[in-house]
Amino acid sequence: MKRAPSLPWLVAALALPACLLFGTLQHDVAFWDVGELQTVPYIFGIAHPTGFPTFVMYGWLLAHAFPFGTVAARISAVAALGTIAAAAAAYRIVWVLTRYAPSAFATPLLLVSSSIVWSRGTRADVHPVALAFAAWAFASALTYRSSHRPRDLALAGLFVGLGLATHPVVVWTVPALLILLIASGGAPWRVFAITATAIIAGLSPYAYLPLRSAQITALRLDPTLRLGFGPGMPFWDYAHTANLRNFWWLVSGAQFHRAAGFATYVDVLRYPALARTFFSVVHANFGWPILLLAIAGAAAMVHRSAIPTLALAAFAVVGIPFALGYTEEADKERYLLQALWAISIFAALGLATLSELVASGHRSLRAMVIAAASIALTGFTTYAHRGIILQNRDAVARHYLDELRTLTPDGTIVVAAWTYATPVAYGTFVDGTLGNRVIVTAEPATVAGRIIGWSAVRCVVIVTDDSSQRMPRGLALRILQTRIPRLTAVRAASFGDRCRRAAVSGAMGSAESRLRARIAVP
Repeated sequence: MKRAPSLPWLVAALALPACLLFGTLQHDVAFWDVGELQTVPYIFGIAHPTGFPTFVMYGWLLAHAFPFGTVAARISAVAALGTIAAAAAAYRIVWVLTRYAPSAFATPLLLVSSSIVWSRGTRADVHPVALAFAAWAFASALTYRSSHRPRDLALAGLFVGLGLATHPVVVWTVPALLILLIASGGAPWRVFAITATAIIAGLSPYAYLPLRSAQITALRLDPTLRLGFGPGMPFWDYAHTANLRNFWWLVSGAQFHRAAGFATYVDVLRYPALARTFFSVVHANFGWPILLLAIAGAAAMVHRSAIPTLALAAFAVVGIPFALGYTEEADKERYLLQALWAISIFAALGLATLSELVASGHRSLRAMVIAAASIALTGFTTYAHRGIILQNRDAVARHYLDELRTLTPDGTIVVAAWTYATPVAYGTFVDGTLGNRVIVTAEPATVAGRIIGWSAVRCVVIVTDDSSQRMPRGLALRILQTRIPRLTAVRAASFGDRCRRAAVSGAMGSAESRLRARIAVP
C-alpha cells in the first residue's frame, strides 16, 4: 500500500489530540517543578538536575519566537508538541505493523486521552518531550529492521541522544532498540560508527550548561549574587555547572537517592505488588475497554510479528520497577509515559483485530468501525478525566503572587523553600509582576543568620507552611498572611521593621501622587 492514502488519516488522528492538548494548556504560573520550568527556559537559565538542556532550548525558542499568550502557556506548548510528536510515532509504528491507516488512527486518540499523558502534556514538563524522542528512536529502529538503511539507525541514535539530553529516563528505551537491532541481523561497523556519532551529536545540548553558567556568572545576572551568595543558586545558575565537578553532579543526578530505584530490579519479592500498582494506574488511565483491547492486541501481534511485539513490551516494562521504586520522586506516574505509549499501540492493534472479525472483507465498513470506536473510547476517557481542565485553570499560585505584591514593598527579599520559590521566580524574572523583589530559594530557618543582616536594610519575608522548620529565637516575626503558604515579615529584634516602614512610605508616596494629580486638574 502506498503511503499517500494514510495522510488524511494521519492528519485526522493528530488534529483531534492537538485540539484537546492546546485547548486545555496550563496558562498561568504554578508551584513546584512546573513553576521552575515555566521560568528557566525563558531566561535561558539552568534547571535542577539533570538540567534538561534540550527542553530548556526548545522552551526558550517557543517562548520568544511566538509572542502570543502567556509565557507559561508557550512553555506548556512545548510539552503539548512533544506529546503530539510521540503520538505521531505511535501512528507510524501501527501503520508499519499493519499497513492499514485506519488501524493507526486510533493510537494518538487513545494515547492522549490517558490522564497522565493529557495532564503532563499540557503543562511545563520535560517528560512528554523525552517520550517523543524515545518514541521516534523506536520507530526509526523498527524501520531499520526492514529497510537496513544506515540513516534509519543513525536517526534512532540521534533521537536517543536528544532524549537523554532531555531526561535520562530515555535510557529505558535502549533494551527495546537492541532487540530490534539484533533481530535485524545487526549492522556493519561503519553503520555502528555513524550511529554512535549521532548519539554524541544528540547529547551535545549538555554543552550548554557549563557555557551558559560561565556567562551568567561573568555578567552577574543572578540577583542572589548581590546578597552575598556564591554562584549556583536555582533558576539562573543551578549548581554553577561552569565548574566541571558541579557539572557532573548536576547531569548525573547525584543528589537523588537513585539506588532505591535500581534496587527494585533485584527485589523480586516486590514484583507482585509493583504489578498490582502498575495495573491500577493503567486501569485508572484507560479503563477496562482499552485495557482489554491492549491485551487482545498484544496476543494477536505475538503470532503475526513476535520480535516487534517483544521489543514494544520491553519498551513498556523495563522502566517500571525504577519508576515505582524511586522513593525521591514526588510524581512517579510521569515515569510511566513510555508504558502508556506502548499500551496505546497494543490497544490500537487490538481494535484493528476486532474490527477485522466484525467487518471482514469490507474495508470501508471496517474503517468506519475503527473510527467510530476510537472516537467513542476517546470521548469516554476524556470525559472521565475532565478534571484536568479545572486543574490547569487553577489560580492558587497567581493569588499567592498577588498577595506577595500587595503585602510587601518592591525590593523585598523573599525566602522560600523550593515549592513556593518557583512561582516567585516566574513573577520576578518572567512576567515582572513582583517588580524588583529577590527570591532566595532555601528553607528559611537555614539562612536565619543572613536574614539578620538583610533586615537591617531591606524588608525580608519568609514563606512557610506547617512542615517548615522553626525560626531560631532572637528574630521578630510579624505574620502578613495566615493561609498556606504563610507569609511572615522577619527581622532581627534589634532592627526596625523595614517591611512596615516601606509599606508606610509607599502608602504616603501614593497619597502624595494622587494629591498632585488632583491639583494638576483644572
